[in-house]
Amino acid sequence: MYAEILCIRWLGCELIIVRIFPNLIVMTALVSTSAGLIAQATSKTSRLLDDARLICAAAVILLAAAIFAVPLGLTKLSIRFESASTPTIVLAVSIIFLIITCIYVAFRKLGVLIGKEFGQHKPLHAYSINLLGSIAGTLAIAAGSWLSVGPWLWLLVLTAPLVLLMRKPQVIAAALLFSGLSAWLSSSSYWSPYSKLDVIPIAASETTIVGPGNFVLNSNNAYFHTGMRIVERDKEEAFLQKAPVTEQDRTIQHYFRRMKTPFVAAPRCDEVLILGAGSGNDAACALQHGAKKIDAVEIDPIISTFGRTMHPNKPWTDPRCTVHTEDARTFLRYTKNKYDLVLFADLDPGATINTSSFLRVDNFVFTLEAMKSAVRLCKPEGVVVLSFVTGPENIVTRRLYKTITEATGSPPLAFVDDKWYSCTFVFGPGAHLVDAQKVIAAYPDVRVWPPAEIIDTRASSDDWPFLYTNFNVEGMVLYFSVLLVAVVVPACLTILKTPQSAGVSPGDWGNMFFLGQAFMLIETKSITQLSLLFGATWLVSSIVILTILILAWLANLVVMRVGKIPLWFLYLGLFACLALDYLFKVPDQTTMPPLMVGTLAALFACCPILFGSMTFSTCFGKTNRPVELLSANLLGVAFGGLTENLCLWFGIKGLPVIGFVLYGLSGLCLLVDRMRKRNASEEQAKLTPDVT
Repeated sequence: MYAEILCIRWLGCELIIVRIFPNLIVMTALVSTSAGLIAQATSKTSRLLDDARLICAAAVILLAAAIFAVPLGLTKLSIRFESASTPTIVLAVSIIFLIITCIYVAFRKLGVLIGKEFGQHKPLHAYSINLLGSIAGTLAIAAGSWLSVGPWLWLLVLTAPLVLLMRKPQVIAAALLFSGLSAWLSSSSYWSPYSKLDVIPIAASETTIVGPGNFVLNSNNAYFHTGMRIVERDKEEAFLQKAPVTEQDRTIQHYFRRMKTPFVAAPRCDEVLILGAGSGNDAACALQHGAKKIDAVEIDPIISTFGRTMHPNKPWTDPRCTVHTEDARTFLRYTKNKYDLVLFADLDPGATINTSSFLRVDNFVFTLEAMKSAVRLCKPEGVVVLSFVTGPENIVTRRLYKTITEATGSPPLAFVDDKWYSCTFVFGPGAHLVDAQKVIAAYPDVRVWPPAEIIDTRASSDDWPFLYTNFNVEGMVLYFSVLLVAVVVPACLTILKTPQSAGVSPGDWGNMFFLGQAFMLIETKSITQLSLLFGATWLVSSIVILTILILAWLANLVVMRVGKIPLWFLYLGLFACLALDYLFKVPDQTTMPPLMVGTLAALFACCPILFGSMTFSTCFGKTNRPVELLSANLLGVAFGGLTENLCLWFGIKGLPVIGFVLYGLSGLCLLVDRMRKRNASEEQAKLTPDVT
């Protein structure tokens, strides 16, 4: 588990092409582990795949891809058909398959080792120990996220279990070498619970208007934002009146104009809420425009410190500023304050959408419910200003416009900048007081938008939070082709190699497969739902995974202690929990204490996991072929990662319904298998002569 999450986080941070395929690493790891289990069960070793040199080479390639991604230029690879050239796309896909192959080789060996251990213990006891190991690995990841430590320490933590498994001193030497290389190459990086951060100083002499101390902040090797000095308003106006002498002057002028647009548009700026405050640019600008009270919300704990320690204006040291290090939706849900201006301050710089046009990313900040919550916080003449770096023809711009229109019941006042490829929306109770010509005079590069035609796209909501998704045909074909080759084909080959022994009936195998598929689906839904409450950080994800593993361990312990639990009772509880999970909705705004809301959400999200795990343990404890059934379960979990993509069509709330169907199929497999065995017994009884 530790190695799996480490690959997901590290490779995902360094390589954009890995982030394009949600769950690709975890699905590949599960399929390869399942293949290793079957290889162990059948005692069919592979000279090639089991060769220690190949396994070491795979590990070295994975480490090299993560450590040397920046020097090798791998961070810029994209498979976006609109902008990337054919050679670039071919290279990107080749790198993806190389990484997949290396993961397959490495985790297949882990599957062989797991299968060997399972064969030496009772099924439930072995499973309990295995879950405890997964819990320990997830705890280590959670601790690393909380402490914001870098990959060098992640590798050292991984070394201990590898030494115990392989018992080779070379492992220690290799771990120390790669840890040292990682520490050396990423010594200037910050590893927050949210992402990898790099601060790049901007060379500026004392004679320029912004002076020294400005910087560019990169997140996961892509531009995130610029920390630039906000000068006094009289100096700013004088600078903006001059014709730009250099390209740097032109960029700074655009920056100043765009920064002040929300404060020019808002009728009043006494009390301001900034969502996605970053290192303090917007707060510094708000202070220059006379804000008397600022609530600045920033989810990343590392970035939130920059406004006090690194930003040229150091806005967080001003007593008028209050910094809240939490998720934007969480703040919107619980705050009781009212504001003259609610500013969505470029929460995403466009790096995501510029990578791929068919990317599925859960983003709850720009949904119908978020827009409604922001409007509720406005004073009678207050406004909401939302800025994004996408142009007028981009699907994101159009989807934001549609979302705001449906949320408020009227279209927003919208501006687009064709030159700098950005958009700004103004809406809320005071939007009718906004002077569009005043905004254009302050920011001459913008024009009023949209065109006359109807905006034909799906609005983003908490049930369908996929702001970036665009069903580009070429992209979707490539997307599913990679999943087919990387996951489906190896899984089918593993199924064909599974021995058709008397100990594993098709019903038993199918039951375990569907239990795993439904488990993954509900686990993903739980992570998504709780991310809506607490934010999508690695710390939150680790805690949710940890909770699910603990529930699975407790369920297994209950089955071991209690003994036989009626399956009809477990399935009844399972279906009831899924129904409650489907009906539960995280409130947009509430007076309930955060602990109560979080507890209720976790209860409704995780109860199906508890009953599903007891069902698994009850069935798993009866088998005399644990390795084959564990392989089937892991394959089901991998296919659950594929099934999760159905939320693009059915929404997040559709996942419990699909889970209901999958758990029903697992029960149907048991029922059919039980009937088959009963009929076989009756036929055998008829053939047995009556000795009386």
